[in-house]
Amino acid sequence: MTYREKFHNSTDWKSKVLTMEFFHLLRLTENKKWTMKNTANYFGVSLALVSENLMLAVGLREGKLDDYPSRVKALEGLKNGEKQK
Repeated sequence: MTYREKFHNSTDWKSKVLTMEFFHLLRLTENKKWTMKNTANYFGVSLALVSENLMLAVGLREGKLDDYPSRVKALEGLKNGEKQK
C-alpha cells in the first residue's frame, strides 16, 4: 500500500495527519529541495491542508492533541493554545 492509499483510505484523522507527515519528512531527508507543494501534489490535496497537517502532527507527537475527536477541533485547539476540547 502506498502512502497515498494509506492516507486516502484511513478514516482516522490522526492516522491521516501522521501518514502525511511521515511521507513528507521521508522525502525531505531524501531530497533537501522537497517542498510542502510536492507533498500536496503527491496526495492530491491543497498546500494549506499539508501545512495544517504538519502543524497537527507536531501537536500529536507532543501529546497536546490526543483527546480531540476531530481534525477541525484539533486545529481550533492549536489556534486557542490547546485550551478547549
